[in-house]
Amino acid sequence: MEDREHTTAGLVLRTAFWTVVTLLAALWFWGGLTDAQVPAETLGRIGHVFKLGILIIVAARVLVALATRTLRSEIKFDIAVSAVVLVVWSFAWVVTRPWRLAAERGDQVELVLMNWSGGGGQKEEQIVANLIAEFERTHPNIRVKRINPGDSGSYNTKLQTMMAAEVPPDIFYMGSERFAKFAKSGQLARIEDFIKQDRDAGRETLNLDDFFTNTVDCFRFDGEVSGRGVLYGIPKDFTTWGFYYNKSRFDEAGLTYPNDLPREEWTWDKFAEYARKLGALPGMLGGAEFSTWDDPIRAYLWTYGVDVVDDDFNSRLFDPVVRDRLATLRAWRFSEKNTLVSGDSQVAQGQDIFVTGRVGMVGPLGRWVVPTYRAIRDFDWDFAPMPRGTQPANLVATVAWSIGSKSKHPAEAWKLLKFLCGAEGQARAAELGLAIPTLRSVAYGPSFTQPDQKPQHDNVYLEQAEYAQIARIPGYPEWKDNLSKRLDQLLKSGRSLAVDDILHELEADWQRDRENPIRRTDYPALRWGVVAAIVLVPLALVLAIVGTVWWWHRPGRIALKEEISGYGFVSPWFVGFCVFMAFPIVMSFVLAFSKWSGVSPLREAQWVGLANFRHLLFNDPTFWTSLKVTAYYALFAVPIGQIIALIMALLLNHELKFSGFFRSALYLPSVLAGVGIAILWRWVFDGEVGLMNGYLLTPLFAVLNPVVEFVGPSINWLWDHSITTGWNRIIDAANAQMGTSWAQAPLDGVLPTHLTPPRWFTDDAKKFGPPAFAIMSFWAMGGTMVIYLAGLKGIPKELYEAASIDGSSIFQRFRNITLPMLSPIIFFNGIMAIIGSFQVFTQAFVMTGGGPGDDTRFYVLYLYNLAFDRSHMGYASAMAWLLLVIILTLTLVVMRGSKRFVYYEALK
Repeated sequence: MEDREHTTAGLVLRTAFWTVVTLLAALWFWGGLTDAQVPAETLGRIGHVFKLGILIIVAARVLVALATRTLRSEIKFDIAVSAVVLVVWSFAWVVTRPWRLAAERGDQVELVLMNWSGGGGQKEEQIVANLIAEFERTHPNIRVKRINPGDSGSYNTKLQTMMAAEVPPDIFYMGSERFAKFAKSGQLARIEDFIKQDRDAGRETLNLDDFFTNTVDCFRFDGEVSGRGVLYGIPKDFTTWGFYYNKSRFDEAGLTYPNDLPREEWTWDKFAEYARKLGALPGMLGGAEFSTWDDPIRAYLWTYGVDVVDDDFNSRLFDPVVRDRLATLRAWRFSEKNTLVSGDSQVAQGQDIFVTGRVGMVGPLGRWVVPTYRAIRDFDWDFAPMPRGTQPANLVATVAWSIGSKSKHPAEAWKLLKFLCGAEGQARAAELGLAIPTLRSVAYGPSFTQPDQKPQHDNVYLEQAEYAQIARIPGYPEWKDNLSKRLDQLLKSGRSLAVDDILHELEADWQRDRENPIRRTDYPALRWGVVAAIVLVPLALVLAIVGTVWWWHRPGRIALKEEISGYGFVSPWFVGFCVFMAFPIVMSFVLAFSKWSGVSPLREAQWVGLANFRHLLFNDPTFWTSLKVTAYYALFAVPIGQIIALIMALLLNHELKFSGFFRSALYLPSVLAGVGIAILWRWVFDGEVGLMNGYLLTPLFAVLNPVVEFVGPSINWLWDHSITTGWNRIIDAANAQMGTSWAQAPLDGVLPTHLTPPRWFTDDAKKFGPPAFAIMSFWAMGGTMVIYLAGLKGIPKELYEAASIDGSSIFQRFRNITLPMLSPIIFFNGIMAIIGSFQVFTQAFVMTGGGPGDDTRFYVLYLYNLAFDRSHMGYASAMAWLLLVIILTLTLVVMRGSKRFVYYEALK
């Protein structure tokens, strides 16, 4: 009787379960996939009821089973089926989203708009949102979905990824410094085609003559060089460049404001004179901060009628005027005290240093800093034009709205672009003060010139706009990257390097760029069908062989059931591995032999064979530099880091009071966010205000220097008169044997006679940059320490007790018991540390960006630069596979050499 009741209850619940599943599923699919036009909100409620009904019925069945102390096989079956149904329903909900959204929108068109967060922050975001909301009100058939990945770096990575996936935004920001590579890959729509269509149809359109001509020309590209050819964007706003100055400091130094001087008197000589006087004031970090990236330096040279290249992009670096002006600018920073901010600090530099009030002028900078500077309350400030050399000159910096060439709704995107770049859209954006409207009528109107807002001299931006030029760049990003890298090295961090040496390096960079075989366009298209056959046919053959072998040796019925259950448990991981790891790995291997930008679709990839590897190994010195930097880092980080982690583990192995607290405290840094830690350590290693130099090394060297100054000269005398003589004899013998003419390198003075703290990430970055990053890694050795601690806990205490009875010392016990028993852990941690040392990225990316020059350009950072900054995804894939070979080789060498030293108790 009781069994019948159980059976009856189970039957009722099962019937209810399948009835609810069938009805709700039918209703949901009917509403979502037919013309019923059920609102999306109703569909969502149906879906929630669907899931809730299943869960309630399953829970009821489980409760009945528990109450009656039975759990029949059919209940297990129902629970399993319900889980499968929920998973399938979830996937179906995601897959059918386009249809559901289409049903919700009806005839409404959805545009995807993408922008980044500029200097205006949330205020700029709100202006864009308000403009879009107004556009949607006047165009009810268009809905705009906005995407903001964050800063401009994240924005460009996101945009590149979306374009490669062939789902680009319809309309998006496009910076003038990056648009050439997107235009060259065919990702941008031709703006003049839209204008022509409007005119042919008699519609109102944008009049390019109303814009500042130089801003429009920034987004022209002829296939090779920017500044001419087809138009690919409409500039939304722009800025000219100049210097922001602290009026309070000018008053303190008794200087006339630059704006009060006649324009012909505000020259670079006057700028240097003012900077010297401002730098002499108490508490100043420098008279001026001078921006050293490529655009402002080119504008500085234009004031003397020269540039780093001619119209055909042939180098003019050794033009006497170019070289003289660069040398003068360099002397202001390095040869004069406090004329320019020294450049030794990674913190006290850039546009943000102005808000401290400890610098008199900062620039050349554009309008984008105004929203930040308007928050200054401690002093008065204003904006001055770019000083003159032999002529007035200035530079245009601008951002455009562009339309994707693969947009599904180009006509609607063009309507939105016209609204955003029209008079009303530009007037609203101008109120923030972030940039200058590109429409002349708006720029000279009240929306931009705001007498009640700083800076007081808005007219200076507009005066310079009449003669400002565009910074023409070629269609490959390496040119600009190398220029910026070498100029920063020349003018900020390379005081110990000769001017000519750095300029020769830049010329060599450009020459390699021109000769780079990866720039060729005549490679054959990559035949994806052949690639798929090469990959899938062997895979199918292997699966067939494995399946046949399994069939012939298949287990019995009970064992088969257990085996299938095991496969079911590992299937989520296995599917995830195949989709998210195995597939990308295979793709990366194929791309290593191809040329693909990462901006265009994969079908446009070209087969280059071994060209990527040949260029990496034989024609890319930056590759070898990155390898040297990484190896230099590993030389410090791996052995010293393991020693520190082992010492920490030995100390914490004793069960003392508060030992748990110290274990947690030492482990905590290893789980903190990498970016935040990198910013923290940038303060620590700062050359001027850092804790390492200011509070540790400077006091330490003050104690040691009297000893060094007394002993150093005598040691150097012995070094010079003995070792140097032998060294020079070796050089002479080598010259005679090889027919070379190496100079004899005197070694006197190698040993210091006075100790000074290093400039970690500027002048001394080549020697001290990688060790600084190694010191950073020691702070996060908690994970390694925990593994060592677990190994120490596994060593039998009887061994130590027996050794103590035999009279062995602590050191003997450590050498003869701890190290042998811990050797497998040491081996494991060592292997992992070697692998980790070749994966340094976040710290270098945040703190130095690989500079100065390439002195801190780690292997993975250079790989990232190639893939996402220079859009050489195939070339970067080849570099990734070389990294695999390097790590695999090192691992095998360590494993082979460890056989004599690693003790495995089970194998003895």
